[in-house]
Amino acid sequence: MKLHRAQVLILASQLVLAGMAFGQTYKVENAGAPPVADLPKPLQDAMESQGTRVVNDQGGTLLEVWLRKSVPTSSSAGVLQTFSTVL
Repeated sequence: MKLHRAQVLILASQLVLAGMAFGQTYKVENAGAPPVADLPKPLQDAMESQGTRVVNDQGGTLLEVWLRKSVPTSSSAGVLQTFSTVL
């Protein structure tokens, strides 16, 4: 089986990340409301009011996630256009 360069890079990065995570303790907690000062109004309206945070054993935040209230059925939704301009 021939592996493509991208597959090898993905596999190598997963192994490195797994090695870094070995022995770490993580927990999931409530992140509260999203940082509304940094987000456009249409994006604020599309997000859930409560997020989720993953923290390590020293209390440092690894990541924070806020999900959408609903998934649009059309790619012409205004929120998608706003989100793509923010990125």
